[in-house]
Amino acid sequence: MIDGRLWMRGWVNSARGCRLTRCSHAAKSIFDVCRHLLAILAVGISIAGCDSAGSTGSEEILRMGLTFDRREIADHSGDVKLVGDIDGDGRLDLILGGLPQTPLSWWRWPDLLLTTIATARVEFTTDGVLVDVDGDGDLDIVTADGPDGANLIWFENPRPNHDPTDGPSWKHHEIGAVGGWGKATALRTSSFGHPAN
Repeated sequence: MIDGRLWMRGWVNSARGCRLTRCSHAAKSIFDVCRHLLAILAVGISIAGCDSAGSTGSEEILRMGLTFDRREIADHSGDVKLVGDIDGDGRLDLILGGLPQTPLSWWRWPDLLLTTIATARVEFTTDGVLVDVDGDGDLDIVTADGPDGANLIWFENPRPNHDPTDGPSWKHHEIGAVGGWGKATALRTSSFGHPAN
């Protein structure tokens, strides 16, 4: 680089040997591409250096791939399957319920402590939702129980005043009849006027 301009050395068949000539636009663009590639390569080497230094963050997951461990939490199935932060610790907990012999329960993550919340009259359905029904800052459970009667049920999370791992402290409220196993009326969190957490 001379006087802020890019110059290149070229060989010519003359007695004078080599001389300085101005680069063509094509040569400039090739140099620009090479310069950009070198910059990308330098960034790549820098990232690789961070990875080899023992990074355990998202870069390692991207490099090594995402893996899953199988953990069986229940020996039964259930129609209502939900995931949400029941105890307010910032971790997602698991909720499962179905027939009377497989009650509505939640497993606290990560220790998988089992808490039984309620037993179905007929069967808890697949259309359950987690929503803060009463606006007290915790997730409650709303689901249908059977195809008829007052089958839309709200299970009020005992937080913030009581421990949600105490199963009997979950209050049971009959909201009304929705019929058809709760499928006649779609359960939506917006129906309760409070956003889900």
